[in-house]
Amino acid sequence: MTDSVDTTSPQAGASSRVLLPVPGLTIACEWQIGPVRFLPIGVARELVHAMARPGAGFENPAFQSYLEDRMSVLDQFAVAEVASAGGNEDALATVSDALAVLRAVQHMRSPMVGKGHQTFGLPGEVPSAVVDYVIMGDGLTVGAARRGALAGWEFTAEDHQAWETEPTFRFLDEAFTRPEPDRTVLQARALLAVRLLSQGWLSYQPDLEVLNSAVALETLLGEATDQDKKFRIARRVSYFWCGWPGQLYPGTGRPACALLSLPLDGQRRGAPGPALRRVLADMRAGRVMRCTQFFDVCAVYDARNEIVHHGQLSVGQDPPSTWFTGAQLLSKVLAWFAAHPDSDLSDLDAEISALPTPPARTDPAR
Repeated sequence: MTDSVDTTSPQAGASSRVLLPVPGLTIACEWQIGPVRFLPIGVARELVHAMARPGAGFENPAFQSYLEDRMSVLDQFAVAEVASAGGNEDALATVSDALAVLRAVQHMRSPMVGKGHQTFGLPGEVPSAVVDYVIMGDGLTVGAARRGALAGWEFTAEDHQAWETEPTFRFLDEAFTRPEPDRTVLQARALLAVRLLSQGWLSYQPDLEVLNSAVALETLLGEATDQDKKFRIARRVSYFWCGWPGQLYPGTGRPACALLSLPLDGQRRGAPGPALRRVLADMRAGRVMRCTQFFDVCAVYDARNEIVHHGQLSVGQDPPSTWFTGAQLLSKVLAWFAAHPDSDLSDLDAEISALPTPPARTDPAR
């Protein structure tokens, strides 16, 4: 419910600047992400009072009291400032998207930290609660457990310097700064994938995180015309580990991995061709070493299908790892996007196809 106390300033209008609190976020300095400016803890009051001017309503005692109450709250947190012609709801949506970008930076800059317990967001975005419980069995156990976020997150001056200088982050900032209709294909893919990953990270539900991770992978690296989407996506993911920006074994003459170089079946829209099917069968059977990255992507997609078609993962089935998407893959994909700003993913497939082809197998097809 929106507060209806009539103490708003006449300054509100087409060029309004909205301030919103971001609990859990600590930043060392001002941080601009597209149209959103994030400010450190404790500066909201100073910023608002610097806007005061005669005749703007600041002299009204009721308004001053109401404002001071709000400033006491805002001063406890880092704040997001954004210009908004659409009011508070429009500002909330824009800041939420900017925070999704900032969470992606968190994952890429600090991949080994458990982000489920150290995160930040607008009020209501980040669940955190103490659950009291009673266990009745042979005896009686009473206790409490903390669920959701346990702590916030601090971005250092070094993190901000990386945001300002690294091509991966410059690509994200440019994409978010552009109006949505003007974004390139790769910019649109990147921002939607980041939003999906962020929603999964904040869900605290394994099934939802798997679903969001699968859709984010498809958004980043999938093709709408493919029927068997996971194989092309898994190939592209593997390329970012082994084939880009240079071959894994430069100068050795060693051919590219068969998972990258053996063709997909053009008639079956993304399915493996016969030779690739044999290699995959050998890997599943343990006859040759399997590629972790390729099969991790396949596992996410298989779990996604299980959830979609049966409502949940099978009883006893552990959710597949989705950690690699934000912590390891995203930075590599965005770096490629930044180096190919006006491209589409057909150029990525051309790079993969240009890798040296392994010798043809001579054993009979199974």
